[in-house]
Amino acid sequence: MKKRVQFLALVAAFAWIAVNAFAQTESVAVSSRSALSAALVGSTINVDGDVAAARQVTPGGEVIWKKVRESIDNAGHRHVFARQYLRLPGGDVEIFGSEIGMHYGADGKLSAALGTQFRSFHIANKLRLSSSDVQQVAAAKLTGGLSKRSLGRAMLPSAEITGHKPAVLLAIPSGNDLRFAYQVAVSDENGRSIETLIDADSEAILHASDSAQFGNCGPSLPKTMVGAFGTPQRSDVPHPAYQNPYLGRGLAANATSERGTDFPYEAFVPGYWNTSPDMYIFQEIPPYTNLGFRCDSTRLEYPGYTLFPVKADSGYAQAWGYGRFDDYDPTGGGWHGSAAGDALHKTWQTVSAFSDLGRHGFDGYWGPMQVVIDASMISFPDSTAYFWNTSATTQNPGGPTVYITTPPYNSTLYYSSASLDQIAHEWGHGVINSTAGFSTTTCVPHTPCVGTQLSEGFADVFGQLVEKMYEPLGSGPETSSDWDLAEDVSKIGQYAFSGNRDDGSGHYYGNFPMFDNKLHRLDGADPANDHDRGNMLNVVYYLLSEGGANPACTRLYNCGTTVPTGLGSYGAGKLLFDTLQFYLPSTTTWDTLPNYANFATFDLYSRCSTTPKYDAADKQESVRKAFEAIGYATTNANRTCP
Repeated sequence: MKKRVQFLALVAAFAWIAVNAFAQTESVAVSSRSALSAALVGSTINVDGDVAAARQVTPGGEVIWKKVRESIDNAGHRHVFARQYLRLPGGDVEIFGSEIGMHYGADGKLSAALGTQFRSFHIANKLRLSSSDVQQVAAAKLTGGLSKRSLGRAMLPSAEITGHKPAVLLAIPSGNDLRFAYQVAVSDENGRSIETLIDADSEAILHASDSAQFGNCGPSLPKTMVGAFGTPQRSDVPHPAYQNPYLGRGLAANATSERGTDFPYEAFVPGYWNTSPDMYIFQEIPPYTNLGFRCDSTRLEYPGYTLFPVKADSGYAQAWGYGRFDDYDPTGGGWHGSAAGDALHKTWQTVSAFSDLGRHGFDGYWGPMQVVIDASMISFPDSTAYFWNTSATTQNPGGPTVYITTPPYNSTLYYSSASLDQIAHEWGHGVINSTAGFSTTTCVPHTPCVGTQLSEGFADVFGQLVEKMYEPLGSGPETSSDWDLAEDVSKIGQYAFSGNRDDGSGHYYGNFPMFDNKLHRLDGADPANDHDRGNMLNVVYYLLSEGGANPACTRLYNCGTTVPTGLGSYGAGKLLFDTLQFYLPSTTTWDTLPNYANFATFDLYSRCSTTPKYDAADKQESVRKAFEAIGYATTNANRTCP
């Protein structure tokens, strides 16, 4: 029987083990290197020299731990995350679903470990498929009749497939066993890519998703920046640029001669001095189209992307040296607001907020930030935005990109870039993917598959946090006193998600099916939309900021917890941001999240070197109560100063 071991941190000098028969898990609390070494299953020689667990040899191979990421927070605490691997003659194979975080104080001493491991390792299938044949087999599956039967359609139009990255062998959970499976991407001659998980024995396709990478045009050379300002999509927001461009929405554009005299600029802003990322705003080009302002003449079978053309306004250009930053609809619809200008402005606000929070861009390394306007890869009922982190190829956009869809003709919504919390939400997914990276496709047995719920919830929190950092107080458009999400996208006062509104049996937003925001674990069954369940983190953020009780407690039983003191919107948001960055493993669940947040609270707020010592007991209590208010208890004791 395979077991997962949940590590919960306590600072007290003891260790204990508790077995949960239903979930086949053990909860282990450790506070020393020796206790951690005794608890871990597998050799840690590849992780840290001062933690030495015994060797574990199974019929499948030797189990080892390998470091997958490491970071140091602003207080000097080091956070090392590792996963279990099977060491085979042909190489090390990751055991998907295992991960622990080892957390060290500023003095270099291990304080605790938190995370998940497997205890036994029965492999239920054979490794029959060779890594050299994986892409060919996957291509045949994705273009043949089998894909039409199992996936509903042939995902690729032809069998002329070119692979762009090697296949990765994994040991994935399957019931109470593990199975070998390959993760591989295949692409056709147009650059369209399918991320695929294929069984290494039966060759069955276990998972497939279209990463949809198509051709585009990069920035024109040489890169010459000119000043510009943007007109918001919403006409009801304060916009002083009409009186003075220097007070407007400062933007920049790249000067180019390739777009013709009507569109002399393109929406690209380079990063400067390693303190900001390159930012690109793309326009999707319909398939089989060659438009006059496009910078290449390729006629793709699929949509392509070109940097957004920017039209100059001669009046302002003559008077101020500024150009108007407008958007152009190449399908013939004419001008349609400033979706691209809003996207660039709000992406800049988001990256500035992340910098204020101590993070260098969404990925921590000032990586490029790409936005696509009028994206059509996925069909939605109404205006939306989504983050897609695809594998980079020779075609772009690839890698992390925010895609913004076109509102239908009868929509009551603007483009999603009208709302700062929506742009920050999508780039929040980039932060999540490059840190905790919650599993959203393959889940550990006996554990709810909640990765998507947590990802949407944290992205909502980050969206609200950025909005509260950069927009003034108030209740109108582009203000931040509310606790709603996507309210600035609506033309008629609707909202999508909220931390302090109880929508009862649901509410409508644009042309979408009814939303059913969840405020508590007992607030009905999981809805079809994981975002609705993720809304519980909006409630945590609201209560942790303001204090008080869950708004749903007027109609729910066992829902009487009150948060005694709020930390303020910045303090609560910073705490949740740091919890995500430094403490959460990919295997986090709703049940384990409160423990990790409690641990982070002590590190962020305690002052153990002062006289008298301050162990942030009041802050830890607020965090404990905020999660209890949505139905999840913190099972480890509060941390105290030594």
